[in-house]
Amino acid sequence: MQHTKRLLHDKRGMSGLIIFAILLPFLGAFLIAAAQLTIIGVSQTVVNNAAFEGARIGAMKGSTTEARNAANNLGKSILSNWSTNSRVNASINNGVITVTVEYTFPRYSYFSLDNINIPTKVQASSSQRVENRP
Repeated sequence: MQHTKRLLHDKRGMSGLIIFAILLPFLGAFLIAAAQLTIIGVSQTVVNNAAFEGARIGAMKGSTTEARNAANNLGKSILSNWSTNSRVNASINNGVITVTVEYTFPRYSYFSLDNINIPTKVQASSSQRVENRP
């Protein structure tokens, strides 16, 4: 009991606690920003790879449907909400297939303030020449 009273009245280390309390909101904001940047980076990488894979498969098979399916399959295998948050377009012009992929990534409510405007979509496009098969 006597040690508890002495511990409660001990003022050593209080300045460190005050500094920690002041810096805690900034540390939290930094962690949320780092998490959001990670989400954006992973989303962009998946979109790039999906567009390339779609163009590659579409060029081999000569089909826009196969290209869209390949891009969607790659996206679904990595991002759980790919089906609802992505759009894949494929077209063939002059023997070149172009696959464009757009994905809307989740955004933390911390960044939905009006004065902090970050994009919510990433996009990539890839083109390849359609193979001529005998």
